[in-house]
Amino acid sequence: MKKINWKNGEAPYLSEENLNQMQKNIEEEINTINEDVIIDKVLNKNEGYIKYENGYMRQWKTLKVKAGGTKYGELYYSDHIIGNWIQPFTNLFGVKSSADKIQFWTSEGGQNNTSAGTVRTYRPENTITDTTLYLEAHGLWK
Repeated sequence: MKKINWKNGEAPYLSEENLNQMQKNIEEEINTINEDVIIDKVLNKNEGYIKYENGYMRQWKTLKVKAGGTKYGELYYSDHIIGNWIQPFTNLFGVKSSADKIQFWTSEGGQNNTSAGTVRTYRPENTITDTTLYLEAHGLWK
């Protein structure tokens, strides 16, 4: 792998040669990640996890819900219980939620090593709308 040391306004400059080298470096790095570092995985449509040999684990959940309805200032919200993680974490680093519709905001709460907690959806209109929630978590499994 040939490293390119970029500096603002100085050589090396953005060029076809340097972009090709960057792509080659990325491809080489991807090729060094072997399937054997993944020691367990479940890849379902609505939930899944990947456990890595080094102890890291990524999990996700997808849930179809009817969102909106309760007034909160200028917004309307609804709370959705997500349930438990497929595999417990020994140390949950963080969780991020999102929704598949525009004009939706989400916040998460109550997550811990075993529970995916709840997700609150917010929107500016007082209508109940079908949406899909996505929840992704990162942490350790060992």
